[in-house]
Amino acid sequence: MKKFIAALLSTCVIATPTMAFDYSVLDGMSADELTELITEVESRLETLTTPQSVSTGSQLSDTGDVFEFTVTDARCVDTVNYYKGNVAAGDGNVFLFVDLQAKNISDEDDYVNWFSFESYVDDISVDIFEDFIYLSDIKIMSDDVRSGKILRGTLVYEIPADWQVMEICYDEAYGMKKKPTIIFTPNDFNIN
Repeated sequence: MKKFIAALLSTCVIATPTMAFDYSVLDGMSADELTELITEVESRLETLTTPQSVSTGSQLSDTGDVFEFTVTDARCVDTVNYYKGNVAAGDGNVFLFVDLQAKNISDEDDYVNWFSFESYVDDISVDIFEDFIYLSDIKIMSDDVRSGKILRGTLVYEIPADWQVMEICYDEAYGMKKKPTIIFTPNDFNIN
């Protein structure tokens, strides 16, 4: 029994190096105290191995060197309809539609290119659903934008239905100083 407890405690110490434990305290413990210690260790191990929820510091608007991006709406659907007919999201997935606006804050005309968006769901890279360009009821988030003007458009992703945090970063150009990054959760848009 003491070897089992020592192994559990060692696991905690390895996983959390700042935790110091004096194994000699096991020698004088009663069966009830050992049981209580095992319960504590198991609880600690569960905490260490259970994925923690991602930080949800929402940021619905951000400014880069050329554009200010704002998420105006987001919604999830199970199927999309386009020239191939109805297409369902894969098992456990949904299609996330993200409506954005980009204001050109520079003194020159510029171009928003949907290929320049880097996106992450729960810190895992995701690609834009490329067939979204065939959807008839959305405006693609790609076009010329004159200085001081606004472009509105939509990006579509196929993502896990239980997503917690979406992060969209726009990499405007090589050498830019600030990449606008938008972060939001399902709660920001009442998505269940």
